[in-house]
Amino acid sequence: MRLIFGSCLAVLIGMLTAFAQDPARACFLFGPAYQLASDTVQWSMTIGQGQSCIRGVKSALATLDQVQLIVPPKSGNFLFHAGTMLREIERFEPAMADAVKTALANVRRDLDFTRLPAESFGRAPTKSIDFAVLERTDSAAVLSVDFGWSDVGNWDSVWEMLDHDEAGNATQGTVVIHNSRNSLVRSEDSILTALVGLDNVVVVSTADAVLVAARSNAEQLKALVHEIKLRNHPAAVEHRRIHRPWGYFQEIDSAGRFKVKRIVVKPGAALSLQKHFHRSEHWVVVRGTAEVTVDDAVQNIHENESIYIPIGSRHRLANPGKIDLELIEVQVGSYLGEDDIVRFDDVYGRENSHEISTLT
Repeated sequence: MRLIFGSCLAVLIGMLTAFAQDPARACFLFGPAYQLASDTVQWSMTIGQGQSCIRGVKSALATLDQVQLIVPPKSGNFLFHAGTMLREIERFEPAMADAVKTALANVRRDLDFTRLPAESFGRAPTKSIDFAVLERTDSAAVLSVDFGWSDVGNWDSVWEMLDHDEAGNATQGTVVIHNSRNSLVRSEDSILTALVGLDNVVVVSTADAVLVAARSNAEQLKALVHEIKLRNHPAAVEHRRIHRPWGYFQEIDSAGRFKVKRIVVKPGAALSLQKHFHRSEHWVVVRGTAEVTVDDAVQNIHENESIYIPIGSRHRLANPGKIDLELIEVQVGSYLGEDDIVRFDDVYGRENSHEISTLT
């Protein structure tokens, strides 16, 4: 109740409240000159960019003259009135506010998706809420609490949360460990991942990437991802499973002249009517029923049946059934890029652009 009362009161008096993990002290930090009162908890305040803490007394609001500096770690959770935050963003980051307002004014709805225009939204400066507002405002409040929160911000935090064996190792998936201690090993997609003679490491293996890092360097993952982006590797920006309004697709295998994908289409959904200049496609239905359009012909394809989509033909895939449609697509051709597409009709109102062309 104190947590709810204190945070709501902070919002009512116009504060931007951050919740901080500080088990040794249960205290509030408020903006300049005010202190909430209690005879059982420690209340605090913020002055400018510094954070200060005093022990409360049983009274209403009191003016403070001298305070003691503290810096409790933030949990990443905030409570504030939207109007207060917008006011402070406009005050400290007007370019960010203008870019976002322009983007929202031109937003486009796409079923479950809300699509912001990339050009206008991209003009917003890339800054965290901490740097942009909280470290500059005089309306900041910090409530120091102990509710067992972790934002699981890196792989070392994942290791801390999981159960450990007698050697301090935490594992997930198909993993074998020998003579190793205090390590995290995670395997996805049933990939056997083995660790021998290593201590205090993080190993994460997926179908398209493997990460090996010292637990003490887990915070450097952001810099590593930046380096991968500079090398234009798709793993830096794309998951193997790509979601679309109609369902999702996932690449299984690829080589110079072929690509194999698993496609799942939700009941009642349909892909765009489209054609390709450089590839043909084979579709094999493994679950559900597919309604397939090829030029002027429309037919239903059932489980364990297949259909051939010639190069240059207009085609569409739809799911007329009540369960998910699953099929395997085999692409064959001289060029298999996702930008080899011409869209003639789309039930989701999307345009024929590279930004949204990936198997749509």
